[in-house]
Amino acid sequence: MIAKKAIRAHKECYQDTRHEYCYLSTVYVMKATAPSRFDHEADAIEHRKEDVMKTFVLIHGGHHGGWAWRSVARDLRSAGHEVITPTLTGLGDRAHLMSESVTVQTHITDVLNVLYYEDLHDVVLVAHSYAGIIATAVARRTDRVSHVIFIDAQVPVDGESFLDLLPPIMRLFLDQMIEPGRITYPVVQGILDQSPGWAAERLVAQPAIGLDQPIELGSGATTKPAMTYWIATVGPSACGPYDDWYAPWIDRFKSQGVPIREYAGDHEVILSDPKLTVSLILESVQGDDRGTPERDDLALQEQS
Repeated sequence: MIAKKAIRAHKECYQDTRHEYCYLSTVYVMKATAPSRFDHEADAIEHRKEDVMKTFVLIHGGHHGGWAWRSVARDLRSAGHEVITPTLTGLGDRAHLMSESVTVQTHITDVLNVLYYEDLHDVVLVAHSYAGIIATAVARRTDRVSHVIFIDAQVPVDGESFLDLLPPIMRLFLDQMIEPGRITYPVVQGILDQSPGWAAERLVAQPAIGLDQPIELGSGATTKPAMTYWIATVGPSACGPYDDWYAPWIDRFKSQGVPIREYAGDHEVILSDPKLTVSLILESVQGDDRGTPERDDLALQEQS
């Protein structure tokens, strides 16, 4: 009786073996009739799943929201990964929470809370643009992060402010865009030029309180995650000439052996070319399962 039930279950499931859960069920029920044949195959399937599965937390940049990762998240999930796309307070679907109390520290707490309440571990943070500040601080404060991927992002050292990261010409431009408690959008016309129409309609004002204040990256992490930095080659950058905009932290990264890679895309690549963005992310994590080399202080302490 057991063998007959197992065979019947196998036949029913076999009609739809495109789905992984069904394929695993096929292996399970067939083990009832031929365990010696399928034990190794089931173990191999589980091993492959562990090799490829990653947990990605995709952090959007200024003026955007979790929605900006929609296409990227869909493709990563289709590849079998777990993907979370939080929206920072005051932006995107949380734009109604905009107030003068929203600061950079609020956004750091947003992401830390996602990691904690979702009980995420071995997380790959992917930070676009402004989110580089958030990801840098989060990785300093928790051991839940194993890798940080920066995509055309700002990366501070402890004590730098957001404005410190801008070239002089951008600071002058920004002064004209700041209203009480927020930066009107678009910060740079290039952001709208590079964004699809449906996306441009969803860009909102950026919380501005504390952007001139030193950023406290914090501490608490006992491990040092791997890091990868991607820089756009199709411009202009969102915040000025590439040489002026990226030079400070590119030099810091290079001094620590952090991979600096270029991609043939613009600053808004997560919207303008989601497929390319997915390839950048997956290329970055290749080899992570073989162990992460020791890195210098993630705070990127300034070289003397």
